[in-house]
Amino acid sequence: MNSLIDNRQIRVFISSTFQDMQDERDYLMKRTFPKLRKLAAERDVTLTELDLRWGITEEESKSGKVVEICLREIENSIPFFIGIIGNRYGWIPAKEDLGGNVTERFVDVNKYIDQHLSVTEMEMQFGVLSIEEDMHAYFYIKEQEEDAEKIDYPEMLNRLKEEVRQSKYPSSTYSSPENLAIQVEEAFIALLNQLFPQTNLSELEKERIGQRSFMNQL
Repeated sequence: MNSLIDNRQIRVFISSTFQDMQDERDYLMKRTFPKLRKLAAERDVTLTELDLRWGITEEESKSGKVVEICLREIENSIPFFIGIIGNRYGWIPAKEDLGGNVTERFVDVNKYIDQHLSVTEMEMQFGVLSIEEDMHAYFYIKEQEEDAEKIDYPEMLNRLKEEVRQSKYPSSTYSSPENLAIQVEEAFIALLNQLFPQTNLSELEKERIGQRSFMNQL
């Protein structure tokens, strides 16, 4: 759980739907996270953002392989997670859509399929909401659009939003990709100050951190 922190690493998984999140993902990946990586590096912290479906179409994502990779990377990113909820609930797969490897490797997926959850909610449940340990998780909910016809599965979407709001993790609304980026940046700087206060590391400490990181990679 704390191996990433011990090795001064932040691997944060970013979960969201597709069609209504292109602008948000583009802004975060091209502008926000490069800036945050630089801030982290100044404290000898390695930041890796994982939005594995950035640039992948929704059709391509509807495969068991992509879902399996996402869930595996969520495991490898614990305790860091960002969930972004827009005006779509997302694709709800049947068991045959995902293939046997996913449901065998991640048995919770069988339960999620029985509950008719979308892949996006599966990620949020698996990565945060169903975990008892404390996480460094943040949720951002897009302000509702006036065009209600763009909303798919409104009851499921509203239930997910309410569960996120009632969880122990911070959640807030945002009005634009720029506004979302500001909030993500503020949360990250606060997290950086909490976990890795600005202190001068000795050369010996830097060497030890580098060796631990290298060993974990091996």
